[in-house]
Amino acid sequence: MTKKKTKSVEANKIKPSGKQTSIEVMTPKHKSWNEFTKLLDGPKGCDFKQDKAGKITWKCDNEYTHTERILKEYYPNVNISATLSYFGEHGGYCDCEVLMNVDDEENFDTELFVSCPECKKPYSKQESDAGYKVCEHCQAEHPEKYKRGGGIRGE
Repeated sequence: MTKKKTKSVEANKIKPSGKQTSIEVMTPKHKSWNEFTKLLDGPKGCDFKQDKAGKITWKCDNEYTHTERILKEYYPNVNISATLSYFGEHGGYCDCEVLMNVDDEENFDTELFVSCPECKKPYSKQESDAGYKVCEHCQAEHPEKYKRGGGIRGE
């Protein structure tokens, strides 16, 4: 008697019909939520920015364009349809609203983040404690002002 070969979990993620079969849903409790929201907030997503006058701008077409692309590219185990349903049920009806409305404030540990003096967005307190004065995004945006890959370290 020969044992039947079973397909790997990887092979079972997409049915021949093209439908996703994974059951993971991206929520604020998901282990990759912080990473996901950084991608959606950054240049690959809504690209939230604040100008010198304090005006905040971002890219959003009132759809899930960036959300879907990021989920497909970075999180193949996440069921996109179920995730978008969850977002809609929690006030996230488009890319920018996922960031503004879905995140559970209890999930955001303010003791782990400090505000970047350049863009006012939160970044890792661990980086701040190591002497980095701005977030990675600002380091990349202002290479003439901050050392590439490390930012300016505190004196």
